[in-house]
Amino acid sequence: MKKLLIIILICFSLAASAVFADANMSITPVSVNFGTLEWGTETTQTFNITNNGDINLTNINFSTSIASRYNASFNQSVFNLGVGANASIQFNITIPGDEDTGNNTADLYIRSDQYNTIVPVLFDIKQRLSIYDLSVKVGGETDSGVEDGDKIDKEAEPNDEVIFEIETKNLFDSDDDDSDIKDITVKITIEGIDDNDDLKGETEDFDLDAEKKSTKKITITIPERVEEGTYNVSIKIDGENADTSTDYTVEWNLKLELEKKRHNIIIKKYELSPSVIKCSGTAKLNVKLLNLGRKKESDAILEIKNSDLGLNTRIENIKLDVDYDEDAEYSKSIDIYVANDINAGTYPITVNVYYDDSKTKLDDQKSVDLKIEACGETTTEEETPEEGGSEQEETEEVEEETEHEELVVEEPGVETGFSEGFRGSGTYIALLGLIALAVIITAVLFLAKFIGKE
Repeated sequence: MKKLLIIILICFSLAASAVFADANMSITPVSVNFGTLEWGTETTQTFNITNNGDINLTNINFSTSIASRYNASFNQSVFNLGVGANASIQFNITIPGDEDTGNNTADLYIRSDQYNTIVPVLFDIKQRLSIYDLSVKVGGETDSGVEDGDKIDKEAEPNDEVIFEIETKNLFDSDDDDSDIKDITVKITIEGIDDNDDLKGETEDFDLDAEKKSTKKITITIPERVEEGTYNVSIKIDGENADTSTDYTVEWNLKLELEKKRHNIIIKKYELSPSVIKCSGTAKLNVKLLNLGRKKESDAILEIKNSDLGLNTRIENIKLDVDYDEDAEYSKSIDIYVANDINAGTYPITVNVYYDDSKTKLDDQKSVDLKIEACGETTTEEETPEEGGSEQEETEEVEEETEHEELVVEEPGVETGFSEGFRGSGTYIALLGLIALAVIITAVLFLAKFIGKE
């Protein structure tokens, strides 16, 4: 009986060992990284497999997700590995001569009858197109030598211009075959900065011969209404081999921080209509304020002044919200009355905005001219709305062109009308008759005198 019990315990122990045996393997290193590779080259990386489980591993084999054109191969195909044993495996790939450049990832599958695992494979095909140098100018301050992954030194503000100056280089040697790169474009995107929409800039296509460089500028203007924060800036350069049609791509990412002033109310619009008054009358000044600061304003003041016109309008306790809220804007129209005893001349009207009721914190100031003409004076300027800044200059240029065209059209009309009006009149016909009669009488008298002498 005791012998039978011992046999049963031994069988149970063996069965338990079979049931609870653990299959496992470890791979070192944990990924296979081939590094940066040249076209047309064969390269090898070595990794080790160790059976650190409790049972033998049988029929170990390899496969990979790398494309067949890379001719991936291993120094061992199918083999077994006992408990605690290890094997050194050589992994070979060949880079095709026309493969696209850039970073690549793939999977290495290691399988056996007892255990399977996946190992990452990494390799970078050497770039033939590169960002050789990059500088970024924000609000007049330049950050030079910017690299992939950097944060731009200068913080941007609303309405700032961000100027990217990118120097691109063809990395082919001049004696390489098929070394010209064509149809290169540089694209820059500031992601999600415009009310969650992207702002983008792009160059026109250009070409680069081997070892040559080219510098391009892309300017992106930050919107007026924008939220503070850090935004991703992506730079992507694409090109194509002029002979083999191989694609080249370079991608960089930067960080741009946007920071607002605590108080920043701007006079967005200051339009006067009409801008010219003869003798007396009323002009309307349309003003729009916009809060670009990060703080909500509750005590802003709008002031419109000209002492010669007796103008001193003050609007207090203006409330302005922030960011994309419609209450971040404030609009006001003010009537400006000109009495008939005001001297002719040009009167600058000053528009001030303060962000507090102490009237000491001036945030913005603009000026717009009101021209007053004497009663007997001929108006030489159309009474169109006048607004300061570049928009006014553009309007004046258009008006000058229109006036020039009208002069060209009118001048021939005056000459043609005068000529046809006189020749077609009765006076003209009568004058022709008198001249003809005088000629006839002169001829008769001359003939009679001639005959009398004979």
